[in-house]
Amino acid sequence: MSKTKPFHTSEPVYNTKKSIFDGLPYPKRSSYEKLFMIYLDNQKEVLAYTKVLPRFPIKIPYYDKDGFIRHYIPDFIVKTKKGIYLIETKGKGFEEMETAKLKAEAAEEWCNSISRLTKKKWYYVKIIDSDFELYKTLNFSRLIKAVSKSKKGK
Repeated sequence: MSKTKPFHTSEPVYNTKKSIFDGLPYPKRSSYEKLFMIYLDNQKEVLAYTKVLPRFPIKIPYYDKDGFIRHYIPDFIVKTKKGIYLIETKGKGFEEMETAKLKAEAAEEWCNSISRLTKKKWYYVKIIDSDFELYKTLNFSRLIKAVSKSKKGK
């Protein structure tokens, strides 16, 4: 990552505090990712993070419903003392998408594999915007626990 060259983007950029980059782009059509970056910047538990951009080498392979191989790119990587989190931030309706379950299964398997290889614990977490809105006053570990319980209850 430290060798990543500057890149052009037409998306708005948020000037981060804890990212490995000076600023990170976020989609014009949604302010959720920017709000999530602001949240991460203000969390004492969060040591560093980045939004995963298409040029990064993190592309998790999975098979779609027809058996074709696809690649899933999660939204964020967040580092804490407890471990490293692959985080998917999506709006309402994401859970109902056909590929959501396939992507989640592949990401969880990927996290288990990378945890074994690196001897560092990796976690996969989906945070739907309505859950984030509900739990955004919690610290990072409690937010993760709350959204994880929320998903089990659905």
